[in-house]
Amino acid sequence: MACLCLKKYNEEKRIENGFDVEFVEVVRGIFSAGSRSKSFITFMAREKPDGPPVEYQAKVWCTVVRNQNYPILCRRALTTKPPSQN
Repeated sequence: MACLCLKKYNEEKRIENGFDVEFVEVVRGIFSAGSRSKSFITFMAREKPDGPPVEYQAKVWCTVVRNQNYPILCRRALTTKPPSQN
């Protein structure tokens, strides 16, 4: 499912970024069951072939009856600054 979101992300951002982001590995995932089941996935990806892995986030809508997945979101994970110590 992360690769599905990343494929859509690359199709939309390829011209803007000038490169494709490459999937490396899944870090964690959460599945939310219900009538509109969703999966939230955190994964590592490379923005450049020789670059370090960067954390990305994906959200996928899962249909159990049709057994299909629809990408909702794919983005670079937001980074937070550590609290300053005074």
